[in-house]
Amino acid sequence: MRSFVRLSFLCLSMAAVLLAPERASAQGRARGGLRMGNVAGIQLLQNDKVQEELKLTDEQKKKADSLHEEFMKDRRQLMSDVDKESGDRGPKMKELREKTVKKMAEFLEAPQQERLKEIVLQVNGAAELDDKEVSEALKITPEQKKKLAEIRKANATARRDKLKALEQGEGNRNEELAKLQQEGDKNLLEVLTAEQRKQFETMQGKKIELKLFAA
Repeated sequence: MRSFVRLSFLCLSMAAVLLAPERASAQGRARGGLRMGNVAGIQLLQNDKVQEELKLTDEQKKKADSLHEEFMKDRRQLMSDVDKESGDRGPKMKELREKTVKKMAEFLEAPQQERLKEIVLQVNGAAELDDKEVSEALKITPEQKKKLAEIRKANATARRDKLKALEQGEGNRNEELAKLQQEGDKNLLEVLTAEQRKQFETMQGKKIELKLFAA
């Protein structure tokens, strides 16, 4: 129970942590294309604190910058070519992220790759339960997968509704989306057993405080 409380607190507080502003230079690089719960590892490599945590060399930083530019270009093209209502954007974006992870492995050392995976789990929270590697590690059952899929669908609907309301000037965009992310994470985590929640927390490794989203 205490483990679940800690994990729930982490998910409930993560978005608030991410909303705080960081130095303008780091913000400018990391913020483009970021969406709470769906941050790619290559985007995190643009953050100064992540670079420091992974002890990236100057050469690795250059390669990360180049790959990030490629990723963002492909992402923009995908967003332009694939209709939002088609249902294909999610799978295709997942493919792009997986392809980019393989390219990162060409210049990141194994310990750096593992630490980056942990940070991605921390930043994206329960949204990463959809990741094949995470799902297999936690031994998520078919019944749990079905429940998780239902909750993700409900979360997506709630996000669309919230975005429509925000377009009409109802509330602060980042604050409202952060609250929505908290609620969505909480609902997803409740599908897991206590043992799975504890393991998921362990998989996130040592906590690192990042400030990716400006208020």
